[in-house]
Amino acid sequence: MGKSFINKTQQKLSHLERSRRNPIPWIGLLLVSLAVGGIKLLPTFDTWETQLRTANELEVKITKLTKESELNKLKLNEIENEFKEKSDPYLNEEKQIFPETIDTGKITKIIELFALQLENLDSNNHDSYFSIEKLNFTKSKKEKDQDYFQMQANIDFLSDRENINEFIKFLQTGKLSERFEKGLEEKKVEVVAFKFLKSNLLPLIQIESIKISPQNSNDKIFDKYSGKFQIKLFSKNY
Repeated sequence: MGKSFINKTQQKLSHLERSRRNPIPWIGLLLVSLAVGGIKLLPTFDTWETQLRTANELEVKITKLTKESELNKLKLNEIENEFKEKSDPYLNEEKQIFPETIDTGKITKIIELFALQLENLDSNNHDSYFSIEKLNFTKSKKEKDQDYFQMQANIDFLSDRENINEFIKFLQTGKLSERFEKGLEEKKVEVVAFKFLKSNLLPLIQIESIKISPQNSNDKIFDKYSGKFQIKLFSKNY
């Protein structure tokens, strides 16, 4: 009886030992575990793969946008440089026509240089004559309800009839006439003086009064006139 029990026990132990030593059941169990784990990890892997793909796409977009931004900066710089190149002459002209303050020394030089060159514009039928006799300025002031300043100037001169009109146009526009252009070509007008008058402009001028009277002269080639102009010049500040 006891021996039979021992034999049965040994048989069970031998069967259990053989089961432990046999790898096939363990491999099957491992595969099942891996399959179950894989099923659980599959959504996580898909999410990770999607995020990785999205990150790569964003990186490509960022690189593309960076290049586009650099190109746009270059284009913007080109446009700004082109605008500056084209606008600078007009802005410079605007600053001179309506300056911050009136520079009486500069205005005096412009008018005197204009007068000297105007007197050189002789022709076959005309002896050009123009001479500034007096030029003075009052203090700049601001009238009530005005947002700009104005200065008065008085100009006394001697001239022939044609040059009076020339002088009036110059004060009103600040531009040199075709006579000056032609005088430059014929070398009657000095190049340095011409360039100075072209690049240095008078401020905005309003002619308040004009007085012209003939002068007695023994010269029968042309008549002389004395002129008195009262003008106003305008600026942004005092």
